[in-house]
Amino acid sequence: MNFEKEFSEIYMSNSQIAHVMKKYIPEKLMNCVKLPPGYEEKELNAEEMVQAILSNSDNMLRMYGTARELLLDLKRFQNFPLSHRHFGFDPKEPYSTIPIAYRNMNGEAFMNKADVYCLLHKIIVKDLLESPKSDELFNSMKAILLKWYEERTQGVCEFCIHEEASWAQTQYIFSAIQELCTKNSNFMCQEWNYEKALNYFKALLPGWKQQEYCGFEKDLKAFFDSKSGNFKDVSLAIRTFAEFLKGFFSPSRTMHLPYDKETNPNCPIVVRVFKSHGVQFVMKSELFNAINIRNPDLKRLKCKEVDGKLMAMSYEEVQKEYKDRIGNIEFIKCPIQRTDHKAVPIMTPSGGHCILAADFLFEMLNELIFAEQIFRKIGTETWNALRRFFFQMTNFFSPHHKSIFFVTLEEQEKRKEELIVFWKQFENVPANNIRNVGEDGLTVQDLKDELANLGLLDTFPKIQDYAESVYSEVFKAKKEAFLRTCDLFKAVEKCLLNCIFKTFPNVGIRLQLFVHSQKACQRLSLINCKLCNVPNPATRVLEMAPEAAIPSPADVQKTPVPEKASRMETSSPDDIQKTLAAQKNTSNSEGVIQMTSHVEKESKNCEKCLRTSEMCNEAKKELRMTQNKLEKYEKKAKRTEDVEKELKALKLEMKRLKTFEEKAKRLEDVEKKLKERNLEQKQMRLEMKTLEGKMEQKTLELETKRKECEDLKKKLEEHEERFYGISNFTVTNHYQSERIEHILSQLEIEKQTTQSLEQQIHDFQKKDEFQMNQISENLRLMEGLQNEIQGLSLRNAELQKATPPITPSTSSEVESPSFYREELWKLQKIKDSFCQKKQVTVAKEMVERLKSSTNRQEIHQIADYELLQFQGKVYQYIEEVELNIQKIRDTRECSSVFPLPDYPAFSRRFLKIYWNSIDNPKLDVPESVVGEVADSECLICFFEMNSDQKTLKCEHCKKVTHQKCASKWLKIHRSCPHCRREQLDPEEFPNLS
Repeated sequence: MNFEKEFSEIYMSNSQIAHVMKKYIPEKLMNCVKLPPGYEEKELNAEEMVQAILSNSDNMLRMYGTARELLLDLKRFQNFPLSHRHFGFDPKEPYSTIPIAYRNMNGEAFMNKADVYCLLHKIIVKDLLESPKSDELFNSMKAILLKWYEERTQGVCEFCIHEEASWAQTQYIFSAIQELCTKNSNFMCQEWNYEKALNYFKALLPGWKQQEYCGFEKDLKAFFDSKSGNFKDVSLAIRTFAEFLKGFFSPSRTMHLPYDKETNPNCPIVVRVFKSHGVQFVMKSELFNAINIRNPDLKRLKCKEVDGKLMAMSYEEVQKEYKDRIGNIEFIKCPIQRTDHKAVPIMTPSGGHCILAADFLFEMLNELIFAEQIFRKIGTETWNALRRFFFQMTNFFSPHHKSIFFVTLEEQEKRKEELIVFWKQFENVPANNIRNVGEDGLTVQDLKDELANLGLLDTFPKIQDYAESVYSEVFKAKKEAFLRTCDLFKAVEKCLLNCIFKTFPNVGIRLQLFVHSQKACQRLSLINCKLCNVPNPATRVLEMAPEAAIPSPADVQKTPVPEKASRMETSSPDDIQKTLAAQKNTSNSEGVIQMTSHVEKESKNCEKCLRTSEMCNEAKKELRMTQNKLEKYEKKAKRTEDVEKELKALKLEMKRLKTFEEKAKRLEDVEKKLKERNLEQKQMRLEMKTLEGKMEQKTLELETKRKECEDLKKKLEEHEERFYGISNFTVTNHYQSERIEHILSQLEIEKQTTQSLEQQIHDFQKKDEFQMNQISENLRLMEGLQNEIQGLSLRNAELQKATPPITPSTSSEVESPSFYREELWKLQKIKDSFCQKKQVTVAKEMVERLKSSTNRQEIHQIADYELLQFQGKVYQYIEEVELNIQKIRDTRECSSVFPLPDYPAFSRRFLKIYWNSIDNPKLDVPESVVGEVADSECLICFFEMNSDQKTLKCEHCKKVTHQKCASKWLKIHRSCPHCRREQLDPEEFPNLS
């Protein structure tokens, strides 16, 4: 089946993607990913999330291709039953797998019992509720409820019959139950809060797990805090779903409960027939368990799990050996699923997960090549360490296995930890990284250059010989028009695998035999396995030993074939050696038969001669037999010597292993300390939760105070309306209207302060005390304003009766507390007018208009300079205004206020040039005007010269400067700053005339 479309439609949250990546990508490569701070707060879809991880991985994840390809591999990798438990997903998150229907030999459909709950989650009512927040909460509750029911199937791997017609009726059954629940929904609570909703859901779910469901509790609380949905609709929907599950599972126990002889005897007994590289096989433990259930009267079959290995058996052997016992057992077809870099886990009969041993071997080699980068770091000095490691590997991946077997994921983790410990000494050794492929794609020469760049020619001198064949193989499997960087990673891996299996003399042969015993020789396409596709064991032996002579057909008729060779079914190394010995014996016997036939021809017909010749022939046979035995014993002696050498080497390795055990003990001590630290961290987290509770109480108090502020706002608005009515009656009273406008502006300022207070509530954890003081000050100001408003209202009432003329303000009024507020309001109004930057924009427009009217560079420079001067004046003016505002706020007096500088404006020389150019746009500005303009500015300090300031004019170039600036300049230089001719200060050297 092609699931590419289905996989692309799978929805996975960002947390689910992160959990799957930790299992899919080696830990050493994942440690290179460093996301920027604040990244978790961004809302990204799945593909953007994967792209961000690839972009921030320091180019260490290029082997996985594009973000879309990696996301598709992650979805395929996590698509197996109970994957959410294996990856540690949050129970509130929906199922992210596709339920698969498996066919038996007759075409009937079966489904894993764990996938039934996933199918229910996908079928039952998508987008049931109108509000998206309500629908999201309902889906979380639905996932938790289904996963609670799913726990009944934990610890088994069983299947049920999949009837598509019955699943089509589930939607109608659910809608009928929903109608009944809506009719009986009058008794339900009308006013929901967080505690009532949580207790209601706990009643529907008998087993509540506080640690696992803490994420759901936070979501439920956020749902009520945001007030973005209606929990009444959610409660009705989840109650309907709970009632539906009770009715759905009660009559069909075979669908979800494990097999039991008494309570669930009608459950189908199913055995999976796996298919990989054209070979069909079953798990022995699963087969023996099914046979024992269906044949309770016969002797029980046993199959033990040793070192995390689950042995398999070919489907043909099952049909031959257990033909009489498997009649009432269903065999379903289960193809092995793989991604580009890893195999998809398979459920074991006990509910765990495993993969094929051959897949585990190639995954370990992949981590050695790319994660540990061992072959780039190893040298001639450390070559023996590499040989020792591979010799250790052959103890687990032994060539003596005569059948395929699986490895549990727990055993896989143990072996990987040993790998990391073994190669930890090479962790800090530098190594070259694989370079990126160019735009034109990868070529054979690029592959050879990259192998040399990685430094692999020192370790494997013949590695470039595989480049062309590997390139053609990778080119056939390409996904785009050109070969990319990820294809270069595949090519380097294939070249290294060929070298590993061919370079090491003993280890390579053992690994080849192991791969052959696991029926995975197709994964090593460049290494031709001599043991595959051989029809006869005798011919297989001849291929393995080419030095043995091939007998003629006539000799084969004379010599009998040994029984052991004719009965050979497997091709283990011991069997091959036995067949070679048998060949030598047959060749010797051929020579004996030829000799006897020759003697019979030359002998006479007398009986004595015949007897003596027979005796001689028998003696020769015995001699040759003894010679053969001597040769065998000599070979055995040589073997014993080799074995002794190996034993010595093993003893040395045992000593080294002891040192490793000591290091392991130290690591265990470190792990204990880490556990203690983890406990301390948990305690700190509990304390943080208590502090969060206190902070929530304080936020509630702040909310009450915020409500009080809102009430005060309403009162102030009422007062504003009153003042607007009063102002209509007192049009003639100009001063009073200004006072009212001033108070209204103060009210607007207070509104702004209250808005800023609302924003600061969110940062309450850091600025709690400061905010409380600020609120209290604002409340005092509000009380003062209310008193003033009351006084003004009384005055306005009196004015309505009689409007006498208003006297000007006296010194007592200046010193009143309301005067500093007026000044503060005026300064704030000035600041607000500059905040909009209207003056600067108008100045820029004038400068651009002047530039566009003439092409003279001098005028352009003057315009740019005037614009900079104007911006500086604006900035200085705003600074002075802000300083005065701050002083008035601090002292509440106007006596210490600084006088404001002149209002920002252009200089006279600029305005003269500007109006000349505007009045006569077709004529250029005359040079005389430009010269006059230049003289209006001091050449030394660049400030404008006013008419009341003393100036000094150069007699040569006629340039004018400030008298003060010129005197300072002439004390040092004694020359004009413009023309550099001699000039003296007239105050120091006055004219004699």
